[in-house]
Amino acid sequence: MIKQRKLKTERLILKRIKSNQWKKFLDRIIGTDDFCLYFGMDKNEVLLEMIRKPVKGVLYYAIIKKGTKEMTGIIGFSLNNKVEFYTFKEHRNKNYCSEALKAFADACLKGKVTGKKCKCVFAETLESNGASARVLEKAGFEFVCSSRSIFMKNENDDKEERQLMFEYYG
Repeated sequence: MIKQRKLKTERLILKRIKSNQWKKFLDRIIGTDDFCLYFGMDKNEVLLEMIRKPVKGVLYYAIIKKGTKEMTGIIGFSLNNKVEFYTFKEHRNKNYCSEALKAFADACLKGKVTGKKCKCVFAETLESNGASARVLEKAGFEFVCSSRSIFMKNENDDKEERQLMFEYYG
């Protein structure tokens, strides 16, 4: 059961995503190089069909800038306590995502997202995505380890990608 549909920070509102917001998010990200960074693989018809609707088992929240009501990005939370996030390019380097991620992770620990408290929130990012690693660290996540990634950045690239794992305890 979802406990809280809206969370607030000093500058942001985190609100359960609606299907029209998910569509807006997809429309904006599909035409960018960030598609692979967020979804972990190159675009293909099978993947595009799978993500047409929000992934089952993941709670998605829009990160909305107070005052303008502009969506700056999204945060997803799976029932295995793993968080994912994305910030649109024009909103990067303003600490919106770190601010939202910290508030969201704190709410998860307190049971305000799913109705069930958790001891730890997990996150991972590709080693090549240093910006996401910095967002996680600014939000208070701690680096735990790295491992071989099941995803490759580019299907034509044989370079093995490493996955960085992070944990948040509040």
